[in-house]
Amino acid sequence: MKSKLLLTLMLIGTILLNYSCSATKKFAKTNPDVSTFIGSWVGESRTDGTLTTWLQKRFADGTYTILFIQINDNEVVRNIESGKWWIENGKFYEISSNVMEKPDIFEYRIVSGDLISFKSTTVDYQFVDKRIEENYFDKIPLY
Repeated sequence: MKSKLLLTLMLIGTILLNYSCSATKKFAKTNPDVSTFIGSWVGESRTDGTLTTWLQKRFADGTYTILFIQINDNEVVRNIESGKWWIENGKFYEISSNVMEKPDIFEYRIVSGDLISFKSTTVDYQFVDKRIEENYFDKIPLY
């Protein structure tokens, strides 16, 4: 239990310390869905016996920071990614220039203000992001 708490605290600290403050790509603020994507989100997916879970913070300037945790058997792999996101022609785009050459492109459906469903346009992959409270990070006790 302590290792899960420590992992959660590391995740939160990393996200808060590693987000970008400015965007170099023009951000499409005129799209009415943009404001729905801004905030803190959690999600997970299971593929080939591996559980991947994440915490993501999307900022109004079109940048994001995400912490991935992959669990496969007894192995835990953590990865932090920062990049840019935008909406164009009804699709959601996300790119981290240090990880990928082309953006990931997703069809999306806003289920509610707190749930967004994503489906990749290039591979068989889909997931749901769930909004978490902005000050949720402030409420976790430090031991």
